[in-house]
Amino acid sequence: MNTKENLFFLRHGKLLLPYKDHGEMPFRVLAELGTGEKNPPLDELFAQERIAKLRDQMPLSSVTKIFASPWQRCQHAAHLLAEEIRRLGGSVEIETEPLVEEVDFDLIAMNADGHVEKGLHEKGIGPVNTAVFEAMVSGVNGEPVEITYERIRTFFTEKAPESEHAIVITHDFIMRVIEMYIRRRGIAYSPISVSDLEQTQRNLYLSGFATNHSAGTFRSISSY
Repeated sequence: MNTKENLFFLRHGKLLLPYKDHGEMPFRVLAELGTGEKNPPLDELFAQERIAKLRDQMPLSSVTKIFASPWQRCQHAAHLLAEEIRRLGGSVEIETEPLVEEVDFDLIAMNADGHVEKGLHEKGIGPVNTAVFEAMVSGVNGEPVEITYERIRTFFTEKAPESEHAIVITHDFIMRVIEMYIRRRGIAYSPISVSDLEQTQRNLYLSGFATNHSAGTFRSISSY
């Protein structure tokens, strides 16, 4: 364990049926999950199994703060994690943090000619991810990546703790930009390409990475 690590970013847990597999659900349902219009709870049993595996990946009993995106899936994960931390003898506070909510994007608008939906049915989630990355980089039908980067910079400079251990429960697309922020050691924004985003890791449910308040280290965390 790197003793300098004190900040742990995790993607929320897997959603309840019928929302478990993004590659198999109807396109409009996937789009509504992406905007938060559909906001289902987690598969709690799955989440508890993954949280148990995190004990070997991070110092859960030492975590004193959980920052969670306002979306229900992140809030639910935060409360399950807090229960485990307290069971281990720790004391933890949950704080809702809008700075780490998901990147804003509109899959319906991106799919005006049907090509994104066609790609989803033929190749799985990959074409959808690429379409979102393109929207982030262009700023068309999605939150411009420089705005997302600035949200992350604000979180690190104003909210990330310097000493206490904290977990951040957030979403896959914003975690791609958080990874880039950390790998760039928190430098001021410079252009990010679709290729840059495609080279970041896809974070599985209740997995992510560890760093510190100054973005000075990076280590992957897996609950699988």
